[in-house]
Parts: sequence; C-alpha cells; structure tokens
Amino acid sequence: SLKQLLEWQFAHWDLLSAQFPALPAGAASRSERAMALEKLNLPLRSQVDDWARFQLIDNHPEWVEEAFQTARFAQQTLSFSAGRVDAHYVRDPEEFEQMLELASLGEEKALQYLSSYKDGNSAFYRI
Repeated sequence: SLKQLLEWQFAHWDLLSAQFPALPAGAASRSERAMALEKLNLPLRSQVDDWARFQLIDNHPEWVEEAFQTARFAQQTLSFSAGRVDAHYVRDPEEFEQMLELASLGEEKALQYLSSYKDGNSAFYRI
C-alpha cells in the first residue's frame, strides 16, 4: 500500500537519500522528508517509489509468493546461443545461465533465485 511505502521511505531515509542525491540527507523529520518527496519531479518520484517498493518487497518475499499464487502466467521461450541469453528481462545473462545450470543439478539457492527472478526494479518472473 502507499502508506507502507511511505513508512518504509521515512524509516530508511539514509538508504533512499544515498541512492537518490536529489533527496536531502539531512531531512530529519517526517514532514521534511514528505516535503522533499513531494518536491521531486514526477519521473524522479516514480523512480524513487519503484526503488523503494522493490526494497520493501525484498524484505517480504512472501508477498511475491502470494502474488504468484493469484497471477496469470504467460509462457515465454528463452533462447541460448554462444553463452548468450535472448530474453529482454534477463539483466545478467552470465549469472542467469549459471543459475539455470545449478538449478538443473538441484541446487536450492539457484531454484529459489529462479522461482522469483527479478529483472532489476520492474517485474518478477517465475522460471
């Protein structure tokens, strides 16, 4: 919810202002922080909110699992050629290929990685 997002932003202001220099690190009160967020132009505010939302989600992986339980899935095909993955949502092809190999061997960490793959800060995929 928007309230949870704002609470996270206020509580983690140091992280937020380090990631986005347009936010004043010295904003100590909730009202100063709220005002700083309101002053951002719309594209930057969207970036700040998206980044914070994914940080919040990283702390609650159960939310991703719950969303996958009700999501409508679309099947897509991945192409591999000469060590290159042809998929727009793969941010690090080498790491992705390594995780696929480890998952095929039953490596738990790789299976978890692929069960809620994140393409940076825009979407999750179950592979």
